Amino acid sequence: FMAGTIRRGEASGLGVFHVVRRPAIRGNPAAMTYQGTVPMSEAHTIDLAVHLLSQDGQWLAEVDLSGAEGSALRAYPVAVRTDAASDGVLLLEYPTGPGREPVSLAFEPAGSSVTALWTRGRTQHLINLTRAGSPLQRLEALGEPTLTARLVIPETDAPHPLVLLVGEAGTDLDGTVNGTPVLAALADSLGERGFATLRLHMQDGTFQDRRRAVRRWMEWIVANDAFDARKLAVLGHGEGASIALRHAATFGDDVAAVAIVSAPGMSGRLLVEDRIEKSGGDFEPALAAWRTFVDYAMHDSHEEAIRIGAAAWIPHRQQQFDGERLPMDAAIDHAVQLAMDPSWRYRMGNDPRMELARVRGMPVLAMQGDHSQSFDGPRNLTALSETADSRGVSFEPRLLPGLDHALASGASGEMDLAAREAITQWLAEQLQLNPPNVSP
Repeated sequence: FMAGTIRRGEASGLGVFHVVRRPAIRGNPAAMTYQGTVPMSEAHTIDLAVHLLSQDGQWLAEVDLSGAEGSALRAYPVAVRTDAASDGVLLLEYPTGPGREPVSLAFEPAGSSVTALWTRGRTQHLINLTRAGSPLQRLEALGEPTLTARLVIPETDAPHPLVLLVGEAGTDLDGTVNGTPVLAALADSLGERGFATLRLHMQDGTFQDRRRAVRRWMEWIVANDAFDARKLAVLGHGEGASIALRHAATFGDDVAAVAIVSAPGMSGRLLVEDRIEKSGGDFEPALAAWRTFVDYAMHDSHEEAIRIGAAAWIPHRQQQFDGERLPMDAAIDHAVQLAMDPSWRYRMGNDPRMELARVRGMPVLAMQGDHSQSFDGPRNLTALSETADSRGVSFEPRLLPGLDHALASGASGEMDLAAREAITQWLAEQLQLNPPNVSP
């Protein structure tokens, strides 16, 4: 980032442009942003955003001003003064033109909402500044799709420990499942404990897309001085747990701990078989039809064979599982489309136990509710535990009674607080995290 000032010469002569090199603040993952409104008069206000970065014991600042005399400044560097007697209060001095009154802003960057003193000449205003939510972080690379993620940095000294969060398939940035924002709740708890968090944002991505995205983000994190490369963890929910295990098994050198929430303990096809067996009654014909259909799909058979298998399977599925039933022809067409989708076939064949078996050198926490809507929580947790025991993986299973797939209870819509705190505490212990050291 290049910043400079112009020193004017004589009217008929040239001026001097003085340029200095300084770090860019906007977009820096360690920066914090405060926003507010300055009342310049009863009818006129200025929208203000202040971007701050603490680096090498000093504060750097940039401001965004809009509405000032019909113009806008973006990322304008301003001077910051502070000393031992300031008790954490920063004094920002804004640029002004010749003959204009000097402008300054004084406040202490601590907490989500602060009171600041805006001074312009002899005019003063007390204004409220609110710490802005972290914008989406972009990751670009030649020949690769652009990735986005929500990065949140705690108000602590860098380098920061970090947890990369991967949600259930098809969920939004908050990892919302059945109305419960799983990733958002976990990010809040982890942030309060002093962790930086990065939430993967890829709602429409396939399993392979999201797995590749986790790898690219982890490469970016490891290379970034804002984060402590010795204290990095991956946390996955649902299908995201399978991705977390896959990353730990394949690229374990950059991960110190793994936490998996509501993780499936067997492949997709076996999860369906489990549901069929638990449906009661004469389930054998349904089980045979399902196996025939999924075998055709997994072996990449031609469409006509898959359609024959789907025609045999769909009546059993509708009888045992479906609520609203599609017309038979439409249901068969939908099943054939799924069976010919490589991502669906991968999900049916991918077994998380195979990834867990390859995890070495790091502890794994598995939390599962016993009321999951997606699969039998206790049985899947047992399947993972047995694999871990047989392969010598450091594995800690925890079954939580009364909680569903989102680790929520009933219709509360909120992730269980005790479960959130337990996951946060476990990660803090594994990464040997001390209480947060908040900068003045």
